[in-house]
Amino acid sequence: MSVLDFQLESYNDLQKVAEKFYRDVNPLSVELVLGVDIGRVQDHTAVALVEKREFLTDFDPRGVAYRKEKRLAVRYLERMPLGTSWPEVVRRLRDIQRSLDAPEKMRTMVVDATGVGDPVVSMIRDAKLVWNVQAVNITGGIEVSKSQTKGGYNVPKRDLITNLQLLMQQRRLKVAGGIPEAALLAKEMQAMQVRQSTFGQEQFACWREKEHDDLVLATALACWWATFCRW
Repeated sequence: MSVLDFQLESYNDLQKVAEKFYRDVNPLSVELVLGVDIGRVQDHTAVALVEKREFLTDFDPRGVAYRKEKRLAVRYLERMPLGTSWPEVVRRLRDIQRSLDAPEKMRTMVVDATGVGDPVVSMIRDAKLVWNVQAVNITGGIEVSKSQTKGGYNVPKRDLITNLQLLMQQRRLKVAGGIPEAALLAKEMQAMQVRQSTFGQEQFACWREKEHDDLVLATALACWWATFCRW
C-alpha cells in the first residue's frame, strides 16, 4: 500500500467517524412522553417522563438511506402518596409540565385508564396540559385495538412488558442518574417475570405481595407510545 493510499484510507475512516459523531449528537427529533399510572384506593399514582430521540445510524445500501433508531431515556419519576385525589393528580401533572425546560416538547400523555374509566381521562383532557392525551386500557388479549374511549387503545399487557424488556436488552433505554426513584424502578423491572401458563400463553406480572408495579407500568406506557404507536 502506498503512502497516498494509506492517507486516503485514513481520511475515509476519519470521515466515517466524524459522520457517526455528527449523527449521534444531532438527533432528528426530540420528544417527551409522560406515562401515567392512575392509582386506585390501595395504589400509588405514578408518572414517568421519557425522552425519545431519533438518530440516523448506519447506511442501508438497499434503501439508499441511513437507518433510523429511537433511543429512550427516563428523565423523571414520581410516585404520589396514597390517597392522592384525582383533582390533586391533575394539578401535580400540570406542575410537572410547567417545570420542564421545554414544555412544548411534551406533546403526549399516555394514561392507564384500566379500572378508572373515562372520568379521570376527561379531567386530564379538560385541563389542556398537552395536545395529545391517550387513554390505554390494559388487557390480557393479543392485539392492540381502538377502544370506545375517544383517543384510546386496548393494549395487551404482554406488549407493554415485552417492549420494555426489549429496550433494556438492546440498551436503548437509559435511566438518568440522580433520580431518587431510579433504584425503585430498577427493583420493579428486575421483579418482572414471565411464566408459561398451562395453556401455553405468556403471563406477565410482578410477582410481589404487598408491593406495587406502578413506576414500571408508567414507564412501560410511555415507552410503548414512544416506540410503536403512531396511528
